[in-house]
Amino acid sequence: MNVSPRFLGRGSWLARRDPRILVIAIVAFSVAMIQLWDIRLVIPMLALAFGYYRLAGIRFADVRRNWIAAIILITFIVTLNTILTGDRVGDMGITDIHPYFQIPILGTTVSAESLMYAAAQWMRMFASLRTAKIRPATA
Repeated sequence: MNVSPRFLGRGSWLARRDPRILVIAIVAFSVAMIQLWDIRLVIPMLALAFGYYRLAGIRFADVRRNWIAAIILITFIVTLNTILTGDRVGDMGITDIHPYFQIPILGTTVSAESLMYAAAQWMRMFASLRTAKIRPATA
């Protein structure tokens, strides 16, 4: 029984490149995404990840279940992290907090800044997932 994952982008333009270039591109993208927290900078990087993934020529129908599982996992992690961090986004240099409501049991304040932080975090993880799905073909 073969349990190794299939490389779905085999006939694409990216698959015909040197595998080292693909690995360097993925590492460079990941290092850049680690540094970004401003959603205005994360959105163009997410668009770049979408374009990179599109070049692989992988049909969505072939990976639908993988994407659903990944999106559920990312959403769970970001939601839990947002609940736990709450109003502590001020530690990132944000001085003016705009609270929406407070979670009764935990006492965590959900603010506009914490929601933008969560959105940026979700996009960062999703963009990294998009880029990591393209793997060089093995010989």
